[in-house]
Amino acid sequence: MKNILHSEITFTKKMFDDLRAHLLADRDIEQAAFALAAPNASNRTLRLLAHEIIHLSPRDFEQQSGIFLSVKPERSKDILRRCLDEGWSLIEIHSHPFSEGNVAYSYIDIDNEKQKFAYVAEKIPNIYHATMVFGQNDLDAHIFDRDTQTVKNVDQINIIDAPIQTIIPVSAAKTRLPESDLEHFERQIKAFGTSGQEALSQIRVGIVGLGGVGSHLAQQLAHLGVQDFLLIDHDCVETTNLNRLVGATDKDVAKKALKVEVAKRLIHQINANARVKQQPLNISESKAIDALKGVDFIFGASDNDGCRLLLNRISVQYLIPYLDIGTGIETSDGKITALGGQIRLVLPGHGFCLNCNNSIDRVQAGLDLMTSEQVQLRQTLGYGLGPSTPAPSVIFLNGTLASLAIGELLNLLTGYKASISYLLVDLMKPSMFAVQAERRADCVTCSTKGNLATGDLESIQNRSTTSKKMPVPGKHK
Repeated sequence: MKNILHSEITFTKKMFDDLRAHLLADRDIEQAAFALAAPNASNRTLRLLAHEIIHLSPRDFEQQSGIFLSVKPERSKDILRRCLDEGWSLIEIHSHPFSEGNVAYSYIDIDNEKQKFAYVAEKIPNIYHATMVFGQNDLDAHIFDRDTQTVKNVDQINIIDAPIQTIIPVSAAKTRLPESDLEHFERQIKAFGTSGQEALSQIRVGIVGLGGVGSHLAQQLAHLGVQDFLLIDHDCVETTNLNRLVGATDKDVAKKALKVEVAKRLIHQINANARVKQQPLNISESKAIDALKGVDFIFGASDNDGCRLLLNRISVQYLIPYLDIGTGIETSDGKITALGGQIRLVLPGHGFCLNCNNSIDRVQAGLDLMTSEQVQLRQTLGYGLGPSTPAPSVIFLNGTLASLAIGELLNLLTGYKASISYLLVDLMKPSMFAVQAERRADCVTCSTKGNLATGDLESIQNRSTTSKKMPVPGKHK
């Protein structure tokens, strides 16, 4: 990546808690660890995704005291060899257990850091290299920018938890809401506090599917104060969409307007200064995937198992929280017999993914992700693709599920209630109830042996239900 403008480090909750416990277990002695991380490089923003933490023990040090430690060269070389052979980026971490606030790198730390950054940049030129220092109540972090040959402050530390934790390192710049926003969102701030409104204004949200549910999401998020949107949908507005597509008109049908264009217009009617990037593409296309990996949160509003399969994979691989929303209506003899939907939250490394509880029909997903050429060949050979009759859809059901999903996003940002990972909604009774679903330790997607936190080191094979390893940077055969 050329000239890193913004950098973050992301941990799962368990990794971060274990790391902090190791580093600060003894107030009288410094500790150290290494994190092997996968990069997520997107639009001059770099996220390092912690994949594996290596805790150092007393036998790994030449010297270790309350104010100084030195790792044995052979231990450091072992770690660097893994980075060279396997392509991992490196985060070197140590503690200042005596620091109660505003932890800082010492002069010795800074001098050692410069030497290490230069050495690794020469020996393993294709990886990223960062450092962190932990105090009792805060932390600081640096990253080496090879393009400018400078050491920069890491801007943010993310911990995938419920609620999501965001830590601003001591040396990083802190942003505050402008005075105009304090007045504009006064009633919300009374509910979620200034910090909650700041979180809303700083998060980048990806919405995949801008139909009935997605249009509600775009509208409500804009009203709430989200400033940065990525919209992905390749469909155009049709007459049959007008009963539920918020913001769409007959004129949009006549000119075959893209759904993402309608959503962008809707957002800008609410907030003219919002940043909206459109991707009128199928989510299986590489350009759409590359754009989506740069968001902070994903809403999946497409009733399509192929789309769910890809979004689940992107969420796990890039440590991006993902809310999947589904609605359904069943009828008999012109009367509604079932009406409701579900919301499923994927917090990578913290809870289940959609593959853990068999929420994806992988056969149907394969059909959904077929290319147009594959579809035509299948039809030529006489294989059907299943029913294509559009399902019933009404605006109030879409709005209900969209609102509940946004409530879960707000909860992840502010922690105002216990998190619900799997919510079923039955509007016939009516009732809502949480479903208990557990993460499978052997899940082929979200386990440590699967795709968890592998970032750019693995490809997400387009139009396929399987993955393929990319050539690893710096790997020698």
